[in-house]
Amino acid sequence: MKNNKVLIRTCMRKKIFFIPLFYILFIHLNILVFFLISVCSCSSPQKETVLSDLNYIYVDESTITKISKEDFKEQDVKQIRQIPLNVIMMNKEVDILVKNGYLVIKALGRYSGAKLINIFSEDGSKHIKELAPFGSGPDEFTDLRIIPTSDDDLLCYILSLHNKKLYALDNKLSLEYISIFPMPNNIEDFRLGVNDLYHLKTDEFLCQQKAENGLGICKININDSIVTGLVGLNFSESLDSFWQIYTGHTAYNPQKNLIAYSMSFFDRILLFNADNSHLKVIQCGTLSKLVSKSRSDFYNTGEEKTYYRALFSDENFFYALYKGEKRYSPDFDENGHYYIEKYDWEGNPVKRYKLPKGMRFYGGCSTNENNVFYLVCSHEDEFLFKVILE
Repeated sequence: MKNNKVLIRTCMRKKIFFIPLFYILFIHLNILVFFLISVCSCSSPQKETVLSDLNYIYVDESTITKISKEDFKEQDVKQIRQIPLNVIMMNKEVDILVKNGYLVIKALGRYSGAKLINIFSEDGSKHIKELAPFGSGPDEFTDLRIIPTSDDDLLCYILSLHNKKLYALDNKLSLEYISIFPMPNNIEDFRLGVNDLYHLKTDEFLCQQKAENGLGICKININDSIVTGLVGLNFSESLDSFWQIYTGHTAYNPQKNLIAYSMSFFDRILLFNADNSHLKVIQCGTLSKLVSKSRSDFYNTGEEKTYYRALFSDENFFYALYKGEKRYSPDFDENGHYYIEKYDWEGNPVKRYKLPKGMRFYGGCSTNENNVFYLVCSHEDEFLFKVILE
């Protein structure tokens, strides 16, 4: 106390008044911050986000149309052949897109000097350009998503996952920064979908609201961050309906304004309007049952079946890459088949094309030719295959 009085008299004599006051305020402010931190740390932990009701249409019995695989006319694909690309790319999280005469390939290579985007001529014979250098710098990418668009002036959008920067890739193969992909305030836990981001129109993008009790398919306006709910998925009690079991793949028909969504872990395809006015669920057989006791079992034991691995479309049809086998089936290489299932945009089954025995596929896209598609094979270094249906 005596030292404080001496300090104050010294400051007054030298006309220094602010130092003691600043010192006192600083000490009290630190005490207040420490108190607040202690109180917060003793409070109960925040609960995970539940599925917010954004006027979703929910899946129930009234929305389901049951079909059988026997409803398809089945045949083998006419031709399948490997496409050599003559560029070294890792067969890891490959995503492909064909548009306006170009083949765009994303392959995840996490090493110095890697480029995550390679662009080829549509037939894959000519390597034209590489983009998206790997790294954590301002214009580098640790991982990214290709976002398809029906805008003819663009090949696609590119989303950088580590900093949420959104880019547009135009027909001149220039990558232009657009904006930060928004994190809307009215959704506490908004994480970007893995395979189902899609540019719908103007500033609207299809995305997901992931939550503890399910998954919501919604659209977001990147200018004002307004979120519109489309379809809510929380129909299974398995594993507390955590959002991963509802993941899937998206195709969009801009002429009809319709979205198709094939589910990875249920034998179901959703068909709904992008204006939230219609829902049809195509279900094969009975409701799929997931039997894992825990989430770690779901990921690590491979006991669950994977049904749909990709979805692509043209103006008249959409095509689902179907597996219907356990995720890590030891007998698959000898006996298993993948199929491409063809539906019209009313959701009616048309044909089912059998792919060669023992080949594992996990992605694909349509091309500018009727009945011609590209598929990504999981166990080949030269992973790209061209498929002619008929």
